[in-house]
Amino acid sequence: MNWILLRGLGRESGHWSELPVNLAQAPGVEQVHCIDLPGNGVFHQQNSPWSISGYTRHVMEQARSIPPPYTVVGLSLGGMVALDWAQRDDSDTIAKLVLINTSTGFNPFYQRARYSAYPTLLKSLLPGSMEQRERKTLALISNLHVDDPQILQRWIEIQSTQPVKRSNILRQLVAAARYRPRHRPPSCPGLLLASQRDRLVNPACSERLSQMWRWPLECHPRAGHDLPLDDGAWVIDKMTAFVGQNAPVSSKQPGNPT
Repeated sequence: MNWILLRGLGRESGHWSELPVNLAQAPGVEQVHCIDLPGNGVFHQQNSPWSISGYTRHVMEQARSIPPPYTVVGLSLGGMVALDWAQRDDSDTIAKLVLINTSTGFNPFYQRARYSAYPTLLKSLLPGSMEQRERKTLALISNLHVDDPQILQRWIEIQSTQPVKRSNILRQLVAAARYRPRHRPPSCPGLLLASQRDRLVNPACSERLSQMWRWPLECHPRAGHDLPLDDGAWVIDKMTAFVGQNAPVSSKQPGNPT
């Protein structure tokens, strides 16, 4: 089965780090495809849509050359796009859905973005040092790699090569804030992964979806919002176990951060 990975606010394929390579080596995984959202990555010169549906149309178009069925993995804003796509899918194109630290209109705004995250989000809209913005972003979304100079340098290089416009950050924030999924769940099975110590999105957002749709929820006790960065091995273990069988996902405890 082909896997499609979607990143979040102001992030691109390069921010997945080693996860796509490691995932591609897992049993049962055919190919891993990272699709950038409009305004990010290879599409950084495009204007980001004001609504999630615009991102969904873009991703569906980019996926036309990838043979279905897919396992679609979405992180944060990417999770909203993945969910919107799955709810629109009436052809079983999406076989499995994995949402990581995402949020929806089913939760109040103060859970979808914690108050403590507002200063960093607002500063991303203002002129300033790229290094300072990336440093503050890393401090907000990572718990286990917050002081890693190699990751910070890689993120600075990504933004230097394919910079995300501040206007597109605003458009993505507005699209995320306005997103309201349908109350009826997608036809495909879903898995929710969340970080108990997420300082951007309250894990109550994932808990709400789990309760509404009876989807399995796995919570990491230490990782931050960028769960694949903080413990990619744990994420791959949970995802591949879910996709590989209909039984509940593995109960393996988090190992060492990758």
